[in-house]
Amino acid sequence: MKKLGMLPKKPKKATYKPKPYEQMTYPGERVQVDVKVVPRKCIADPEMKLYQYTAIDEYTRIRFLYGYEEQSTYSSADFVKGW
Repeated sequence: MKKLGMLPKKPKKATYKPKPYEQMTYPGERVQVDVKVVPRKCIADPEMKLYQYTAIDEYTRIRFLYGYEEQSTYSSADFVKGW
């Protein structure tokens, strides 16, 4: 059926055009925040579990790191207050 052209033709997808990167104009305009689990082999105490909170200012590229023993709303709020 395909060779005979009996199947309906699929409409062409529009080509993907990425948006241009918006350059920041002042410090603090956009900050990226991320949380990662610290691998146990990087911690001296094998029973401890740590979470690394990271914030990066996109204008100045200044990085702020802090570790917490739990990932919770309290830890997140405390991290943002410290930034």
